[in-house]
Order: sequence, then structure tokens, then C-alpha cells
Amino acid sequence: MSPKFLSPIPKSILLSFIAVIILGTVIRLVAISVPLYGDELATISIWASMPLLDIPTHYEYPNNHIFHTLVVATIFKIFGLDPFLIRTPVLICGIGSIALAFFTTHRITRNFHAGLAVSLLIAINGGHIFYSTNARGYMLILLIGQYIFHRLIVWIDESKDSLRGSKEFFYDDWHLDTTYICIF
Repeated sequence: MSPKFLSPIPKSILLSFIAVIILGTVIRLVAISVPLYGDELATISIWASMPLLDIPTHYEYPNNHIFHTLVVATIFKIFGLDPFLIRTPVLICGIGSIALAFFTTHRITRNFHAGLAVSLLIAINGGHIFYSTNARGYMLILLIGQYIFHRLIVWIDESKDSLRGSKEFFYDDWHLDTTYICIF
């Protein structure tokens, strides 16, 4: 890993990042305890009330996210029908998504301020807030996709750094970049 990624986050950026996470969390907590409705009720009444081993065998509707349903069913069976607890997994994924956006953007741009801007925009985005407070599996899917994208960026950066010393194969940065474009 190159030294530019090992540098510590400046204190002012770190405090701003924490403020963005707190802001995103507070905005989401405002709506998280409202009564369950719509697809959330379908998840609870149709699938989460089944025995855990039966849930993966019932995929009648494509918007029934199996892993999320297993998580919600476990919470439902242990703690009962508490909207806050039922929505906690998507809340955690939403907050994780805000944080991951910061790190991914910084990795791509090499700019802490760009990471802060992107994480702030996600923290106040209406759609992101809705899916972070609605007990459906979409936020879980988003976070998994974001994580895969982040790991891909890390892999490309680390591969690029390790190949820079191979001048017999790559004559300059233009050749290196076009090689990656051709590969992907």
C-alpha cells in the first residue's frame, strides 16, 4: 500500500466526518419508530413469521430479500414486534453506507474534502434516509454493493502501485491506465 493512504486523517476532517455521521444518524432516528406499513408488514406477516429454515425456500416475490428477512425474523422472534428493533439492521447499514462513501471517495480522489462532501450528500439524501428507515432489504443490498465497489477500487490501486515498477511491461502511466481499461 502506498504511503498516501497511510497518512492519518487530519483532526478537523475527522471531527467533520463524525459530525456528518451524527447528523445522518439523527435524521434517520426521527422516523425510525413510526408504525410499520406496506412492504414492511408483508415481510413480518408473511415471511418473518415462518420458521427460520423455511424462509430461504419461499421466494415467491422478488422484493423479499432472503438474508434481510432472516435477520428480521430472528429479531422478531426474540424481541417481538418493535418497529425500532425491526428497522435497526437497515439503520446500521445506512450509517455504514455514509461512512463507506467517505472512504471510497477519498480512495478515488485522494481528497478528504471530497469524501466529506459525498458522505454529507448521502447523509441528507431523501431516498437514502427512506431506505435506511424502512425495514426492507434494499439498504443491505446497497451497502454490500458499495463494499464490493470499494474493495475493487482498493484492489485496482494496490495492483497499480505494485505494477509501477515493471517498466518492461508498462512504459508510462498512459499504458498502465489503458491496460486497466482493457482488462475491465
